Amino acid sequence: MGIHGPSIVEPAIAAITYANIDANLSLSQAGQHADKVITSGTQMFIVTMGGTGATLIVPFLFMWLCKSERNRAIGRASVVPTFFGVNEPILFGAPIVLNPIFFIPFIFAPIANVWIFKFFVDTLGMNSFTANLPWVTPGPLGIVLGTNFQVLSFILAALLVVVDVVIYYPFVKVYDEQILEEERSGKANDELKEKVAANFNTAKADAILEKAGVEDAPAEIPLQKKLMSWFSVPVAVLVDSLQMP
Repeated sequence: MGIHGPSIVEPAIAAITYANIDANLSLSQAGQHADKVITSGTQMFIVTMGGTGATLIVPFLFMWLCKSERNRAIGRASVVPTFFGVNEPILFGAPIVLNPIFFIPFIFAPIANVWIFKFFVDTLGMNSFTANLPWVTPGPLGIVLGTNFQVLSFILAALLVVVDVVIYYPFVKVYDEQILEEERSGKANDELKEKVAANFNTAKADAILEKAGVEDAPAEIPLQKKLMSWFSVPVAVLVDSLQMP
């Protein structure tokens, strides 16, 4: 059973983060430096820019830089929700969760983002967040709006995107090579079939797919065409045909 980290932690720190937003607003209105770093905006748009693990850039890396058809499809499917802070499609679709390859960037990217933000506030004199925004506000936009359109906020938003790309890119490439090799060897499809066969009686489903021409499709046929043949079979028919052994 998974536990949603922010939902557990937020109630414990919400009083502090929202009080700091109010304090920052008062300091800003008085012409002073709004230096309270621990705010709700920091949590939503710095630490978890694009969702837990600061994954805003990951779907774009999957779409534009991966050679694996599977990874590119996952990137396209997850880019819009991740842009608005809902990154479960990429977390569990890639997957990133419980994937050793992504352990380092998943932990380090949010930490690096906070270090950079604190440097901008403490050293460069940028005001911290002075406004509460909906958590689904896209990360870079939330940074700019939440800090009242400061020039440094535009630079910070762009810098965080670049830094997160640098952090995630090597690990995305390693993972893409792994999945690409599995696609070439057919290992991924074989493992999936074995898992399904171990839990369901697939005789009827296999017969339906064979009749539809899915199983006999040549290997050289592009994946998109194979998927279209799958979708030509009503899902309800396939589900009904699966029986527990």
